[in-house]
Amino acid sequence: MTGGITPGMLDGGLAEDLAAASLDLARRFAPGATLWCVAPSWEPHAHHMAVEFVHPVIVGKRALPAFALTGPDLAPRAGVAARTGDILIAVADAQDAEVADLMGRAPGWGAASAWIGSGPRPPAGAADHVLWIDDPDPMTPATGRFVLLYHLLWELTHVCFEHPGLLTEPAGQTGPPPGEREPQATAFLYPFIEADERDPGPLLAELAASARAKAAESAALQQATLAGSADQVAACGAAMAARFAAGGRLYAFGNGGSSTDCATFAALLSSPPTGAPTSSPTGPPVGARPADQPPPYRPLPALNLAADQAVVTALGNDVGFDLVFSRQIIAHAAARDIAVAFSTSGNSRDLMTALREAHGRGLLTVGLAGYDGGEMAASGDVDHCFVVRSQSIHRIQESQALLGYHLWASVQQSLQQLGPNPDGGIP
Repeated sequence: MTGGITPGMLDGGLAEDLAAASLDLARRFAPGATLWCVAPSWEPHAHHMAVEFVHPVIVGKRALPAFALTGPDLAPRAGVAARTGDILIAVADAQDAEVADLMGRAPGWGAASAWIGSGPRPPAGAADHVLWIDDPDPMTPATGRFVLLYHLLWELTHVCFEHPGLLTEPAGQTGPPPGEREPQATAFLYPFIEADERDPGPLLAELAASARAKAAESAALQQATLAGSADQVAACGAAMAARFAAGGRLYAFGNGGSSTDCATFAALLSSPPTGAPTSSPTGPPVGARPADQPPPYRPLPALNLAADQAVVTALGNDVGFDLVFSRQIIAHAAARDIAVAFSTSGNSRDLMTALREAHGRGLLTVGLAGYDGGEMAASGDVDHCFVVRSQSIHRIQESQALLGYHLWASVQQSLQQLGPNPDGGIP
């Protein structure tokens, strides 16, 4: 399998780094810190991190303050917004000068910093917590591996809340000033059994072991999902390629974290990385391309229907949330187009309404669902449905990310097989 999570991905100290970062986050969240999320080159990751902390996927977990900062002038805006004790987290490679600047400024704002990335590492001390995947593959942001890392941060941070004796900040570390701190709000959510705990060592070891186990679980699910859907990925990729070759567009949509996953998928289609992956998901290893050759991947017209907040909120307010995507399909889509819905449950009414509308208009319809596939898997309005069979929302999303990557690779391969147009371009 190419590009996905591997059982040993957290070896080499990454599990321990995640454990230490999670305890730091919990210590800062406990008195009222805010998490500021940035990802200049892959903005959907910033939104996904924020929604994970604000809207817990597990009932009874504490909603934690988090915002995605996107767009230009990140450093001045972060400097105005951040308070002493806050946390700044970034998803970016080590060459991202804007993120390096943000990480360098964080101590002056009294904020902790965490940097998620892959490839060559940033300099030592560039951030308080460097959560790094030592793989130069430029496709890493689209394969679910970064998603796993911030899912684990969320999961482990909430484990730390169950150990209130360890949430006292160590000497030299300060949270928000006393007048800005929120009251401790975790007592009714977590059964504090070990309130007198003082040694973080056993907890950190437990967190690292838990992270490794969850990564192994996610790796196994990705492998099983891809093995069980290989033929369907090829068939769907070929069908999508035929639509693109005919001048079609792709419209992707989803809710919450799934909306960020469809945004990542749309971005991969419309603005694929220019470097070749370290190995190809559809064939033998791919070598580096000569500098005088064009990028090996064709940019394709793909749009995220959840991206325009004015359109989404107008439709939600005026005609109802169930119609926020179907009304956009009515406005934009033609019969040669493609509709792709990301869902963990497979039962979201707004998604099914949009897929039904798209199918009725002749679009190719594709759904990604979890659990048993829900209504999406049973519907005749969905031409291709990929089901990730898991009960965990996080593990489902991690596998759906890799499924989206393999669908993209299948489309690219199918377009290459169609050959050049008469004018010399790829159809």
